[in-house]
Amino acid sequence: MTQASLRLSEDISLIEDTAFDVDRVIAPFILKNVTLGVPFEYLGLVPCSRGEFYALRRNFFLLLDSRRR
Repeated sequence: MTQASLRLSEDISLIEDTAFDVDRVIAPFILKNVTLGVPFEYLGLVPCSRGEFYALRRNFFLLLDSRRR
């Protein structure tokens, strides 16, 4: 495995783990939103309100930032 592919693999794991640490149920929706750019309105049946989703999304980015430092 090359250095670049190893780094990419580590980054992917960090992003996925962080999303699941924020909320296990909402994690797949957060991942679609932040990695594919799918807006909340097109994510399907998200089991929380729009406001709750974006609060969890903010927590995801705060936690991800603290883990990357």
